[in-house]
Amino acid sequence: SLLFVLFIPLNHLLGNFRSLDQGSGNFAHFNFMRAILYPIYIAMILLLCLAGRISVRACVSSFLMANCVVVALSLVLGARKHSLIGRLWPLTEIAKSSIHYGFAGIAQPVYAQADRALVLWMLGPERLGYYTVALSASLVAGSITHAAGMVSFTTSAQSGQGRGFESLAKTFRLSLLIWGMLGFGLALLMPFVLPLLYGSEFRPSIGPARILLIGSAFAGLSDVLEQSMRGQGCAFVGLEGRAGGLAIMAVSA
Repeated sequence: SLLFVLFIPLNHLLGNFRSLDQGSGNFAHFNFMRAILYPIYIAMILLLCLAGRISVRACVSSFLMANCVVVALSLVLGARKHSLIGRLWPLTEIAKSSIHYGFAGIAQPVYAQADRALVLWMLGPERLGYYTVALSASLVAGSITHAAGMVSFTTSAQSGQGRGFESLAKTFRLSLLIWGMLGFGLALLMPFVLPLLYGSEFRPSIGPARILLIGSAFAGLSDVLEQSMRGQGCAFVGLEGRAGGLAIMAVSA
């Protein structure tokens, strides 16, 4: 736990570098820096296994070292394009322009776990396990709309206030088409793939997973719209609707 405290500044540094790439639309570099973290980590774990020194502390240390490598590489690549020494932006201006996004960011993790808390409270730990497996299976195609949301945020922020609707509409239609095809395929394969990955004892999760595919599609598409509005400066867009959805879930159960 104490070692993971060191992960906090590393995570913020990586987040800042990724935000720079996302804001500038440099998604090739953004995806590269995201993709190399876990291969480095897995390589370190394999070396530990070969050396016979595997342990929880060693795994945590390897994860921190992998993050350090990615931060160092980001600094080196960033220094080739930008000066690392310059005028500091006033903290008051930073706080003024970002505090509402910070509050919205605090609410996101709470929302992400709220449905599981409701299921645990209403149905108990056994059914929570079925629900968690069904939810994870239904989110397989979620990376598509997540990526589309990131692109829509950048495009919307670069378009200026009140513009960029044509690009958003195109991204939304394409995401809807891809989700429809993948969702239909996943629904057909769910009775075979889910027991294969999680075991036959989780067969009761197949039906809920198919239903949650629809919910995941709507959640992913709403994220595309939400990220576009966030790019226009509307930080809290979407939180009200999600809170209402949780309320409906609690009442209907």
